[in-house]
Amino acid sequence: MGRLDLFDRLEFLSFRDPGVARDRPVDLRRALLWPLLPLLGGSRLLGFGQPLYDFIARRRRVMPAGKCGAGCSRAGGR
Repeated sequence: MGRLDLFDRLEFLSFRDPGVARDRPVDLRRALLWPLLPLLGGSRLLGFGQPLYDFIARRRRVMPAGKCGAGCSRAGGR
């Protein structure tokens, strides 16, 4: 598992060691995303997640790196 930790952010500990859960706080960045879970799950179950994604994907502007010629503008064509 250690080789999957590309950014050296994980610390592997045994949950059986005394005090591990008490001494390791929950990562705040992950905890702040939990309220989005019902919204994301609901959009999938109600069937509007994929159409919403398709709507956004059709309107996005993609500028490949290093492939822009003289006709490109910095503001995405505006």
